[in-house]
Amino acid sequence: KMVNELKGLKIVGIKKTPSKDGKKTFTTYYGLRPWSDYELKTEEENANASLEGAAVEEVNTTEDFPISVGDVVKFFYARATQYGDKVYQPVNDYKLITPATPFDKDKAAK
Repeated sequence: KMVNELKGLKIVGIKKTPSKDGKKTFTTYYGLRPWSDYELKTEEENANASLEGAAVEEVNTTEDFPISVGDVVKFFYARATQYGDKVYQPVNDYKLITPATPFDKDKAAK
């Protein structure tokens, strides 16, 4: 069975929020992601485990990428930095794997 037909993150939502001072824009990409190797292995090894559909992921960045809803992309992360007790790993680049189709764009407009 094909659980992982996705080759990257399929963007289903994009939220842009300006920072309080208006100097930066924070972008959150919401996407469907492929199941991880760990998730697939767990399912294979356990008769009671199952995977259906896709997993979801939120990716936050201050970069302004020309990404559209429906695009399938792979994000690349810069070196992680620690702020207090939080670790922040910024997204600094992406690769377009499959561009959105007119069908995706039509759905996004609704």
